[in-house]
This record gives sequence, C-alpha cells and structure tokens, in this order.
Amino acid sequence: MTTLSFGFTKLVVADLDRAEGFYRDTFAMQALHRVTAEDHTYPLEEVVMALSPDGEGHKLLLVRYLARPCPPAGAAWIGFTVTDMSATLRQLEAAG
Repeated sequence: MTTLSFGFTKLVVADLDRAEGFYRDTFAMQALHRVTAEDHTYPLEEVVMALSPDGEGHKLLLVRYLARPCPPAGAAWIGFTVTDMSATLRQLEAAG
C-alpha cells in the first residue's frame, strides 16, 4: 500500500539564481538538481531544493519561465517552521 504524502511546492520566480540563493542562505536549503527544458510547452529553467541533502521530504521547486512573465509579488506564499522567529526575521530582512 502506498502512503499518501505532500511532495513539493513550486514557485514561479523572475530571477532563479537570486531565489535559489535566498532559500539556500536563509533556510539552509540545498539544490538537488537543475533542469532546463527549452523544448517544453513553456520553456523553463528550474531548480529543485530540499532541506536534506538526500532529498527526503518535501521539495521546493523554483521555476523561471523563459517566455512568460512572472506572477506579481504576493501571488504565492510558502511557510516554514523555525526555531527562532526573531533570528529568522533578521535573516529574511538581510536577504531582501
């Protein structure tokens, strides 16, 4: 029997490198791999990130469409559980 689980969240971003750096530097997420799909219906670049280097658990997929605009800021949200909210807010503010 297969156990149902929630596998990933995908966010559309305007600057893939900046978004990857933000989640790496602020939440210590690790890039597992990058994908470029130019022959896709919507050509894109994507990076798959996770909190653990083995890729276990929930994944964060950051995607930049090559020929489509990015949704406006505030069009999506993502939540993290942290141990020190004040320290995390300082990191978030420092990261822009």
